[in-house]
Amino acid sequence: MFNILKAGISRLVIRVMNRSRMAYLGAAQGGRLSVAAPLAAALSTCVSVTGSDALAQSSGNSAAFSMPANIAAWRLDALRQNGVYRFGQVDGNCQITFGQNLGADAARAKGLNPRQSMGAYIDRVAAAVGRVERVEVDAVELKSSTGDGVLFASIEFAYMGKDKVEYQNRISAAWIGDVELLIVAACPAAEWFAGRPLIDAFVSKTSITQISDP
Repeated sequence: MFNILKAGISRLVIRVMNRSRMAYLGAAQGGRLSVAAPLAAALSTCVSVTGSDALAQSSGNSAAFSMPANIAAWRLDALRQNGVYRFGQVDGNCQITFGQNLGADAARAKGLNPRQSMGAYIDRVAAAVGRVERVEVDAVELKSSTGDGVLFASIEFAYMGKDKVEYQNRISAAWIGDVELLIVAACPAAEWFAGRPLIDAFVSKTSITQISDP
């Protein structure tokens, strides 16, 4: 399950504590467009392409996202038991999904890297929706509790959904120890340029916390 650790009164630290695979996130509520459906199933294809259980329990030091508990323009849409934490835009249809997997050590041992992991994610989306266009973009940098910056390799990709709506997305990934951290931003293409500054502002307020298991 999720273990939610309060860091002060305004931030949440989310860590993965279960062995189950990432589950379907569900559709957007209240008649909003859903960008989650083709993306959710793909989340489990990242470091899990190694064949190991991506959410297996591990001991020792680990890393987790630390994010604002409340932030203007966004609402909490999904707090699930499978390493997924998703926010939806209050006045729009953009979403930000944070995912955490274990298994990065095994992936490294097989010569894989975060870009290949993200490629597997996008391939899974393509299997669901058909043609996907992709391009590597500048890395996203998050602050760490150690004082260092953490660079997330990033790829933007676009596709036509089965609902005949075009979607624009950005996936960002970093491996810290055995932990894979993922950020997936998604909007209908018509809302991407207006929504991206809000996405970037949210991500800029998110940091990485190092956690030591007892």
